Amino acid sequence: MTDSVLAARADWSLSSLASFLTTHDISGAPVVSDQGRAIGVVSLRDLVRHRTESASADRSSPSAPGSSEEASGDDAPPAFYLGRGAEAPDVAAHDLPADAPATVRDIMMPVVVGVDETASVYEVARRMARGRLHRLMVFRPGTQREVAGLLSAIDVLNWMGQQAPAADEHSRGA
Repeated sequence: MTDSVLAARADWSLSSLASFLTTHDISGAPVVSDQGRAIGVVSLRDLVRHRTESASADRSSPSAPGSSEEASGDDAPPAFYLGRGAEAPDVAAHDLPADAPATVRDIMMPVVVGVDETASVYEVARRMARGRLHRLMVFRPGTQREVAGLLSAIDVLNWMGQQAPAADEHSRGA
């Protein structure tokens, strides 16, 4: 588990978010409230999607002939959260207009999926498998979404790999 979690704030500008993510070389982060509670997740892909949609909207209005609104994919969680695809495309703070009116709240996925800090590795694996998730937030017990860490599928696999040598020795009668 990563226990030094870098988190974004909902009121940050998109330029601030881009600088934060690229400075720390991360593809996404939980979004936390002023009280430190998780309220969503945001990624570089969300920035790219927003920039692409904004550019498309600038080129053609919804009432323009031949334009259509795409309904599919708008409600899908960001690829960062589902762990799909390759690394997010590079986005630098200078790629976004300095006066971008949107904030993190406007582009984040307002869904929080996680487990209690006391959850077993098996419970984590089940939740990841059922939800087809590659990352989960870990919450402190007894709090309302206070982020204690992040767990990735790689963390679970590393744990399993550490257990395997002992299991192998036991099965061989050592």
